[in-house]
Amino acid sequence: MALLKCPECEHNVADKAVACPHCGYPMNSPTSTKPRIRNGKPTKLPNGCRALG
Repeated sequence: MALLKCPECEHNVADKAVACPHCGYPMNSPTSTKPRIRNGKPTKLPNGCRALG
């Protein structure tokens, strides 16, 4: 397991992590400018916060 720097908060994150556990920044998925909405409701980020949008 290697550690990477989160581009958002610069904390160390495992290379296998889906998102930064500190700020919720998506690590291994393509970035999108669309808000995270499912079934008309904003979804929660992996850290439990609601996505802004």
